[in-house]
Amino acid sequence: MSNTEPEIIVFACSWHPYTAADNAGVERIQYQPNVKIVKVNCTGNLTTGHILRAFSSGAEGVLVAGCGIGECHYIRGNESCREVVEEAKEILQVSGIDKERLSLELFSDVDGSKFASLMDSFVDKVKSLRKVEARIR
Repeated sequence: MSNTEPEIIVFACSWHPYTAADNAGVERIQYQPNVKIVKVNCTGNLTTGHILRAFSSGAEGVLVAGCGIGECHYIRGNESCREVVEEAKEILQVSGIDKERLSLELFSDVDGSKFASLMDSFVDKVKSLRKVEARIR
């Protein structure tokens, strides 16, 4: 089991989720520094390939952060993203990677503290998956 912090990639929509991340910074609310945010115009533009490439590049967890249902600035980007995330989870599972290492979270507000709390929770979840996998080996 590794003692290093897991690399987490967050694909964040430039609207609610990215603004929430920005607000966390403005409010000086810290979350784990191993969380790397990739700003995307809309999560509806993500492909399964983007998600899988993050894992193949070394990420131990990927979180896709979109706007809330009915709040997408591009009508249904967050709904099409849900399908992409589910497809990627199936591919991960078949590849021997726990599908819980991929998460989709939808944001209806731009609360920085909620964003930071969610990032910390996801990092903790990925760490716990490490422990489970280490016991299985």
